Amino acid sequence: IWAGVFVGLAAIAKITPAALVLAFILRRDWKATLASGLTVLALMGTSYAALGDTVFSQWQANLKQQPDNLGSMISAENMSLHGYILRALVQNPDDNAALQPWTDVGRATAGRIRWTFALALWAGTSAWLLYRRRELSTAESLAALVPVVLLTSPITWTHHGVLALVPLAATLPVLLRQRNARVIDLAWFGLAALLLTVWPVQQFDLQLPSWLTLLATPTLTYALLLLWLFIVLRFARLKQALHDQRRTIFSKPPATAHLGGPVFSAVTP
Repeated sequence: IWAGVFVGLAAIAKITPAALVLAFILRRDWKATLASGLTVLALMGTSYAALGDTVFSQWQANLKQQPDNLGSMISAENMSLHGYILRALVQNPDDNAALQPWTDVGRATAGRIRWTFALALWAGTSAWLLYRRRELSTAESLAALVPVVLLTSPITWTHHGVLALVPLAATLPVLLRQRNARVIDLAWFGLAALLLTVWPVQQFDLQLPSWLTLLATPTLTYALLLLWLFIVLRFARLKQALHDQRRTIFSKPPATAHLGGPVFSAVTP
């Protein structure tokens, strides 16, 4: 129930986390689903009563304008997959030489491409969650959806990357408890964490060729993709390895003392 309440609070603060309720639905956790819905309804009702119809109508108008704001979606600061595809395939209306696209296929075609990627991500992750729902906790299911939410949101600014703390916190303990952690897993996870916190093009105002700027700018996008792939491809196996590791430890027979050994002889007349 508390998980549902907190997801509802996140949805009030920023609409896109509302999509995380899908994790509860796939797990058939109806109490958490209901708790999310009631939290949103209660706070929306409270804000409407406190702020009035004018402010509420303005908020709705702002929401409708956001998807049509092509300039902000193409902006280099937009780290969603939508922004990445638009920058690469649509001429920037701001005519910024540093962000000239690789080719201009038009907004409609680029939109179809980005929606295809978005649907594939959601469908694939949902199928994986259904398949693994008995092996994953609620927190781990939410962690798998976080990168998908951020990647498929129309606009994901760099500060929205703080939501990636959820998959980091859910997966890191399992990785660190591995008795013989593979170098590739540590490097994979470490690279994702590094890309979450380092944006060289923006931080150091690097002047690069246009095609390289498009590749090097969206580090948060790459970090989210790496986290999503890590969870889907490696996390379940790491959990199983940890389970086998614990079972091996607890199944070992207890050590027995040799009565004729030096320790026994030293304390026995």
